Amino acid sequence: MERAADALEYIDAHDREIWLRMAMALKSEFGEAGFAIWDDWSQAADNYNQHDAMTVWRGIKSGGGVGIGSLFHLARENGWRDDVTYTVETMTPEQVEQRRQARLKKAAEAEEQVRQEQAQAAKWTAEIWQRAEPVTTVNSNRYLERKQVSPTSTLRQINVAAINEIIGYTLKSKGEPLTGEVLVAPVRRAGSSGLCSTEFIDGTGRKTALA
Repeated sequence: MERAADALEYIDAHDREIWLRMAMALKSEFGEAGFAIWDDWSQAADNYNQHDAMTVWRGIKSGGGVGIGSLFHLARENGWRDDVTYTVETMTPEQVEQRRQARLKKAAEAEEQVRQEQAQAAKWTAEIWQRAEPVTTVNSNRYLERKQVSPTSTLRQINVAAINEIIGYTLKSKGEPLTGEVLVAPVRRAGSSGLCSTEFIDGTGRKTALA
């Protein structure tokens, strides 16, 4: 991991496509332990947002097609010297261990924050689902009408203003706020008996979800 962290110093974190590819490379190689390295590097960007970083990281699957070699290749193009001996000799064993422990601590803190966000999302989901109304042929939904899809018992709808009140922020899709009556689709994780999150679709087709 020290070698990857050193190589990242030669890569610009401002380019979002590169930023995403580096996350994929690190997660492919190191799994969840790679988050701390990627997050440290990400903070060099002026537009760094911790919540965005954590959301993106959670959405990346290990082995997603970008390997650690892509990271090293890009770093070399920017002047990085692939000299492991030099990198190791500049640090004492104590310093190496301190950095390793710091990264492990940060990864654990990130995992705990993810757990808390998921718990909050599940709580919001339960309240939204309880307040939402079933979609019926009488109480139809604009999005389903546009798609010519019949209502089902697994879907409900609620005005987006009520959702925003529950979660404390404005639901948006690609920067655009959802409007009007919103279709509510529950999400369950494997092995979970209850709802853990929710996807939303407004009448115009804008889609988003809770964390």
